[in-house]
Amino acid sequence: MSLLIFCPSPLALFLHFSILILPRLIISCVPSFFSSIFIKLFIAFYGIITYFLGL
Repeated sequence: MSLLIFCPSPLALFLHFSILILPRLIISCVPSFFSSIFIKLFIAFYGIITYFLGL
């Protein structure tokens, strides 16, 4: 329950998990061309989420 209180929305929880998991996926099993596109999409997604969270 304290984790749900700490993270007020499922989007915030998903953001925390994506920060932990996505860099490992990019490093381990993604080709360089696709990883560059994926990193740009992840940065854009992170910017949108932080904008909506007011950070």
